[in-house]
Amino acid sequence: LIPVAILGAKKFYATFVDILNIVGYWSSIFSAIILTEHMLFRRASFSDDQYPISTWASYALLPSGIPAVVAFVCACGALVPFMSQAWYVGPVARQGSGDVGVFVGFVVGAIIYALARSFEKILYRKMGKVSSY
Repeated sequence: LIPVAILGAKKFYATFVDILNIVGYWSSIFSAIILTEHMLFRRASFSDDQYPISTWASYALLPSGIPAVVAFVCACGALVPFMSQAWYVGPVARQGSGDVGVFVGFVVGAIIYALARSFEKILYRKMGKVSSY
């Protein structure tokens, strides 16, 4: 953070916009993962059956989180060629598509998370591990 602060002292607005652009990429992937979990695996319901409060204190009953990490890393890797920022322009964005990295990250994140989470649920069933989700 110190180098960012030093740069930010000289050109605050440009540095602030660059940081917000990174946050935008992160938030699109995060939103894709959260929405996919809620819509596909929790059946778009906020009921106690889909989000049982009693299991949140037990680590063994919660999902592992590995599918979310895998989806996040894959989506970050997929969006890099589509980025168009002041400090980096990807090869696809250079061809004239513009900055569509946010959309690519969202779509790839949702697809990879759905596949990885489905695989995790199948693996949990085969292992006989109890999972409330």
